[in-house]
Amino acid sequence: MNQNDKRAKRTKKALHEALIKLLTKSDISHITVKELTETADVHRVTFYAHYQDIYELYDDLKNHALEEISAFVSADPSHDYEDNYVRLTDYVLENKWMFSLIFTDIPLQKQVIELLEENYLQLWLFEDNITEITPDMRYMTAYNIEGCAGIIKHWWSGDFSEPKENIVTYLSRANRIFDAVSLIK
Repeated sequence: MNQNDKRAKRTKKALHEALIKLLTKSDISHITVKELTETADVHRVTFYAHYQDIYELYDDLKNHALEEISAFVSADPSHDYEDNYVRLTDYVLENKWMFSLIFTDIPLQKQVIELLEENYLQLWLFEDNITEITPDMRYMTAYNIEGCAGIIKHWWSGDFSEPKENIVTYLSRANRIFDAVSLIK
């Protein structure tokens, strides 16, 4: 990697972090390039060398979040749900910025849910040696993923005041309920 690539990555990271910080205080439509570049400590010319406007940066940040989530769900696909819930809660706490972005941007939230549902369905096919996804599998997956997302969103909206261990317990209980519901045919 040459020096210019490193510098560009550093600049984009600074702009991402500045935008994340500003999004905690203002809606995207109220953030100016001047405010962003001052927060990131970069020149406006530098900003425009990378992005046309704030919305292009915002899209880049959302794409980065999707890539991060995709990498997380693809990594270490343990079949132990309790372990996965511990991993998930750790990940949420380490990436609060991302979940703030996801939970405040409905189209992005929809994309993340679709990504998680597709990943879950593929895991289900593999675990149960099934060759075709059925409509009831799609409904059960939606129920499970939306329920887990709801628990995480509720935790986020409470500013993570609930202990992580409790969230793992709630997710595990919800999974047991899902397992019981999916057995009813």
